[in-house]
Amino acid sequence: MNSASAYLSGGNDIVFRILGPVEVINANGHSKVVGGRQQAVLAALLLGANQVVSMDRLAEAVWEDDPPSTARAQIQFCISALRRTFMRWRLSACIETQNPGYRIRLDPGQLDSQVFARRVEAARQLSKAGRAADAAAGLRGALSLWRGVPLEGEPASLRAKTVHLEELRTDALRECLDIELALGRHRELVGELQTLVTTQPLDEGFRARLMMALARSGRRSEALEVYREGRSIIVEQLGLDPGEELRRLEAAILESDDTSLGLGAAQQRAATPAPRQVPRQLPAAVADFTGRAELVRELGLLLALAPGSLADQPEDDHPGGAHPLGARPALAVIAIAGKPGIGKSTLAVHVAHSAGPAGDPDGQLFADLRGSGPRPDEPAEVLGRFLRALGIPEGAVPHDEVERADLYRTMLADRRVLIVLDDAADEVQITPLLPGAPSCAVLVTSRRRLTGLAGAYQADVGLLTAEDIAHLLGGIIGQPRLAQAPAETRQLVGAVDGLPLAARLLGARLAAHPHWSLSAVAHRLRDESRVLDELEHNHRSVRGSLLSAYRTLRPEEVRLLGLLPAAEGADLPSWAAQAVLDAPERTADELLDGLVNAQLLDLAGDDITHRSRYHMHSLVRSFVAQQRPFTSGAPLTAALRRVTSGWLAIAETAHERLAGRRVRPLTARRETQWRPAPAYIEEAAADPLAWFDSERANLLAAIDRAAECGLEELHANLLLITNAVFHAAATA
Repeated sequence: MNSASAYLSGGNDIVFRILGPVEVINANGHSKVVGGRQQAVLAALLLGANQVVSMDRLAEAVWEDDPPSTARAQIQFCISALRRTFMRWRLSACIETQNPGYRIRLDPGQLDSQVFARRVEAARQLSKAGRAADAAAGLRGALSLWRGVPLEGEPASLRAKTVHLEELRTDALRECLDIELALGRHRELVGELQTLVTTQPLDEGFRARLMMALARSGRRSEALEVYREGRSIIVEQLGLDPGEELRRLEAAILESDDTSLGLGAAQQRAATPAPRQVPRQLPAAVADFTGRAELVRELGLLLALAPGSLADQPEDDHPGGAHPLGARPALAVIAIAGKPGIGKSTLAVHVAHSAGPAGDPDGQLFADLRGSGPRPDEPAEVLGRFLRALGIPEGAVPHDEVERADLYRTMLADRRVLIVLDDAADEVQITPLLPGAPSCAVLVTSRRRLTGLAGAYQADVGLLTAEDIAHLLGGIIGQPRLAQAPAETRQLVGAVDGLPLAARLLGARLAAHPHWSLSAVAHRLRDESRVLDELEHNHRSVRGSLLSAYRTLRPEEVRLLGLLPAAEGADLPSWAAQAVLDAPERTADELLDGLVNAQLLDLAGDDITHRSRYHMHSLVRSFVAQQRPFTSGAPLTAALRRVTSGWLAIAETAHERLAGRRVRPLTARRETQWRPAPAYIEEAAADPLAWFDSERANLLAAIDRAAECGLEELHANLLLITNAVFHAAATA
């Protein structure tokens, strides 16, 4: 890589900023100010970075022409304080004592003024090499480092020493404007040049460039007016006529001298811009994509209705009658969420391919963000890949994440690009990757719902139907093979429980072993301890997918997940989590939310008291059974005892409301019994028959489980009360 290609190296290492108010960037990337006399001393050291700054110059920086007799001691105190601050903020820079003063030693790229100078020089090399567009981008990147007047807010004696920096900035800006004018970007530059002329009315260079941009844009009368205004100001304030460049431009405009104005070449360059690099990064779509027809249609329509695309379609064509993202949204963002193995990535890629080049004429960008893994990709890294895909040379990619994001949004400002961000960790990872252009659209997949993305359309991916799973399996191993064993096929379909990844892995194993009988495989899948072993193929597994989600859980969530099987049943009321944990309602609800967010537990509607119910997928249950070494044995039995006691407490109250009397327990002594909150029991028992009807399956499962685990007293009493309720219901 030559020096021109590397001119942006070190931008992410900036620690000290003097191109504006003095700022320090700590190890966490936060901007800090030192304040007081320490800041003036720091500013003086930074102006002479890597050189010795004398004690007299430091005193002048703080007190200008009137230092006190204690100036030396106070400077020494400031240096000591700065050194402590550097250590506290974990900065790699150091201040050395060296006669007759001090020196701040900086690594290359740590001071913004040095980075600015290096970028400008590298951009000049690119210009000499004929890479005008890259040179302009490099100069813009260098100029973006400026945040205002150098050392703004510091004493005048210090600011007087920054004149050379202002000159460098002005020179760089002029060079950048000249290159961009030569590239035919005169229309885009008019606004910027008008601002420059307004703020610096005596600068004939900026005025000449504004005249040139206006003339080339067909606004010759305005260009002449700019000249006349400038002449009046220059004559009035300086007593001089405008310089030769301005007079020459006026004459060329009056005489319609297109050659002198460079108009023919500029128009040609503007009319024939350099071809854009169009990225097509989408992975291949799966040929046997199955099911989700309505969701695919809905998401495809949302992308098609993004501004700049097919937004003029009639409202009747929108899902639900109106555009879910609002009328002509600023940026279409669709966040797809679902459990591990549910097919989020496959869905996103399928929808993106369905849009096709006609829907995204300027390309598609794709990134696997590895959010479910131990080390998710950093946004800066992804931005770098995207910028290179959009045609930015390696050396012209800024190192600072903020600068990369700025350039990324600039590159996409007038393009129609679909960005697919797969497996996002959270909103923080996603936000820098969102373009600002309303003509673009973004598809994001994540295990967690990214509700922090303002305005995003939330799409939840559910399980496939049994019919779709059978169709998917048949597509992999052949429909005739399934048709020969319909009963076994139903067992296979039931074993994967609607999970597409499980179906694909099972189908791949069956296709790789055509001699296996479906009956034998179905038999193995009935064994909960072996089912996950059967759902592995070529280093992919349902177990691995679930494990990545499991590892994101907090210890308390792991404990709850391990104990929930003690509650048994198709779906569970929220109080069952309180029972297995023996914890307050608020604690249990918070942990349940964590498991739902991790997609290891599903919401299953509301119970009769309008509180949430939860369901654990059968394969998650099998996985948990292998992952709960600390929630088996005595803890699991204790949890089961509390849950069974909870069922018994509600059942007793429900029977009393129904029959008007209590049932005498079978055993002489009742164990101390765990009870749900009194308010819950009262609400559940308010309609006894409805409650019993809704919880019939859970009650029968609790009776069986209590018998299996030797909880004889609870088993006997729950069986008694359940029979009593059966009888009361039958005779009511």
